[in-house]
Amino acid sequence: MEQNNQNKKENKRERKKFDFKKRFSEFKSREFMKKYGASVYMSLALMVVVATAVGVFSLSYSYDDLGDINIETPEISVPEIDIPDFSFGESQGTEKPVDGNQSGIVEEPTVVEYFYPVNGDVVKDYNVDTLVFSQTLNDYRVHCGIDLAAEVGSAVHSYTDGVILDVYDDPMMGKTVVIEHDGDLVSYYMNLDKTLPEGIKKGISVKAGDIIGVLGSTALVEIGDDPHLHFELKVGGVNIDPSKELDDALRK
Repeated sequence: MEQNNQNKKENKRERKKFDFKKRFSEFKSREFMKKYGASVYMSLALMVVVATAVGVFSLSYSYDDLGDINIETPEISVPEIDIPDFSFGESQGTEKPVDGNQSGIVEEPTVVEYFYPVNGDVVKDYNVDTLVFSQTLNDYRVHCGIDLAAEVGSAVHSYTDGVILDVYDDPMMGKTVVIEHDGDLVSYYMNLDKTLPEGIKKGISVKAGDIIGVLGSTALVEIGDDPHLHFELKVGGVNIDPSKELDDALRK
């Protein structure tokens, strides 16, 4: 019995001793971290930076200095190829061939000109949405072109470059010349004199400003108005307002 009590006391002392050592160890750890914690974390951060730098250096390391290792590569025969010399952005035009050879002269881009068909002011506007009064017929009707006032005999000019599509006598609008231009544009010149300049006929090419006739008084439907050229423009067969297209046109 006495021996058992002795053993219990001994065990109790051992447990107290163990608990004391544990608490002391935790205390020492806390004190150590308070005193040296910042230094420990800085040391760890420095180790990470050094490790990263070593890794980057290893990846970027050049192996050109390994000259002692002889690596033999087979010789490959490459055929000679003539590569043409392409120059970009140095020329804004196209070189004109002369006798089959490039002359080195750059062709200038074509400048399209537009002219008033007759040197006069608009006296009747284009209007297809509302009716316009006709002095001749004494009624109201649409007006599919514009009337440009001018004296009888005044020169009539081609609006721009084109090909004469037709020449005919309209029963209402008189002598008419029709010219086809680029962009599906067609111009109509009406109320011309019956006699046209020599060479003005279907299929003939004309330049902007060329004389295609003179102003007459052949339009029976507008005979009551002052002398004028009736001028129309169509795109894709549909009438458009010629006045808007004459804003930048030249006058002869």
